[in-house]
Amino acid sequence: MKKYTDEHIRYLKEISPGKLNGEITRLFNEKFDMDVTKDQIKSVRGRFYINSGVDTRFNKGDVPHNKGLKGYYAPGSEKGWFKKGNKPYQYCPVGTELMKSDGYVYIKIADPNIWKQKHRLIWEEVHGPYSTKTHVIIFKDGNRENFNIDNLQLITRKQLAIVNRNHLLSKDAALTETGLLVGKILEAKSRRKKNEK
Repeated sequence: MKKYTDEHIRYLKEISPGKLNGEITRLFNEKFDMDVTKDQIKSVRGRFYINSGVDTRFNKGDVPHNKGLKGYYAPGSEKGWFKKGNKPYQYCPVGTELMKSDGYVYIKIADPNIWKQKHRLIWEEVHGPYSTKTHVIIFKDGNRENFNIDNLQLITRKQLAIVNRNHLLSKDAALTETGLLVGKILEAKSRRKKNEK
């Protein structure tokens, strides 16, 4: 750490008002034949509470120095740009199948990066679209890689909550179908209770 004398501090107090830190640093270095940085001068001024009084914040109506330079780049930086049509090494073509961390298989349906769950695509191909806000598709046998249309079942989110709460889903497709029927009965019973109140 540099030692700043009383003379250094007096001079900084004398030259600081109305000047920016870069100019203060230049004047200080010229006067004392030193080579301190702007950050060092800023630190000293902070320690000794030497304020220049210059407000460098933008005020309403101020014009930024880079106005009209949209897309400005440093000359020479274009050497590192991606070439037009260049694809990253992890690029997957449309139609790629991928199992993601949630355990579902996804298919890329469009560029640049649009994926959809495979079981949803299969269901919609056979039965048409459905609302993902109100409905879900389950695998009757619990196997998320069995995409046979007979293994897929569309149920409401409310039904899913009931069968999950009552542990009515199974790895046996027939038992799951029975569990879904029990779930419908429980849902109807709950609805009836609410209507009686």
